[in-house]
Amino acid sequence: MYTRRKFLGAIGLPAVAAAAGVPLTPLRLSRAAEIADELRKHPGSPSEVAQDEDFWFEVAQAFTVDRSLINLNNGGVSPSPAWVQEAMKQHLDYSNKAPVYTMWRILEPQRETVREGLAREWGVDPEEVALTRNASESLQICQFGYDLQRGDEVLTTTQDYGRMLTTFKQRERREGIVLKQFSIPVPSDDPADIVRRFEENITPRTRLILMCHMINLTGQILPVRDVVAMARRRGIPVIVDGAHSLAHHDFKISDLESACTSGSSRRTAPGCSTCDATRSKRSGHSWRRPSRRMMISASSRRSARTRRRTTWPSPRPSRSIRASAGRARKPAWSI
Repeated sequence: MYTRRKFLGAIGLPAVAAAAGVPLTPLRLSRAAEIADELRKHPGSPSEVAQDEDFWFEVAQAFTVDRSLINLNNGGVSPSPAWVQEAMKQHLDYSNKAPVYTMWRILEPQRETVREGLAREWGVDPEEVALTRNASESLQICQFGYDLQRGDEVLTTTQDYGRMLTTFKQRERREGIVLKQFSIPVPSDDPADIVRRFEENITPRTRLILMCHMINLTGQILPVRDVVAMARRRGIPVIVDGAHSLAHHDFKISDLESACTSGSSRRTAPGCSTCDATRSKRSGHSWRRPSRRMMISASSRRSARTRRRTTWPSPRPSRSIRASAGRARKPAWSI
């Protein structure tokens, strides 16, 4: 007999499970998870392990990549290990059990737990961390967020990420700002020379600096902290593109002291391929909320419906802005 006690117990199970942090359907202990545990116990120094082909053969088994292809580019989107894929599928299945409850009441609030965990890992305040769809969106929020006037200069190198360069070129066309670029040697063995080149290219009109922590084209690590310290003495904020460095370089974002830093879980780091984050330091800089028109035009390879969305909470856009969103199916340039 199905008693009232059983009925109430069944209703309360999702809430109790969520509060205890226990998934309703246990995640299968896949072969990939077993491999990770075995690799963790692997003997040898880092230099010895780096040369151990048996070790890296086991690492490869944790991924579900197509073995008939040789992939030499993990920088754009790194493949996720099998257990990450399983976790994503499990959460999607759970979300669809009763979306009004499981998605809105259980899963969405847990994003704050993720944000707080990232803040602890990065050594920053949770209120300075925002979760975004990708590193480019993170950086564009920062790039459009600074209040620049006609004639103001943004300083960067010729090796910075193309999408970030074209984002500032958009502001050049629309607002009359100036994007000033300079070259750096490849490779560069002298961090002081990089700082000197940044400093030599600063003018009285320089209002903002954009720089990579790790250049995606070469893997060169730039002396971000030294550039930030130099720029701070002149009152110039620095936006740091850290999309590639978080997975390769041992550091805390708080150590950089930059105004804004983006990170990625999908570029060379085997995490979720649909979620990245940005850190914006609390400061007295003049910020503005990017208009929907800016966010729409900065998007690429997305549907018109997707381009209408923005990370900023705001009222329904005006009719002219909605019209521009409909015309944005073919951007004038790719970002």
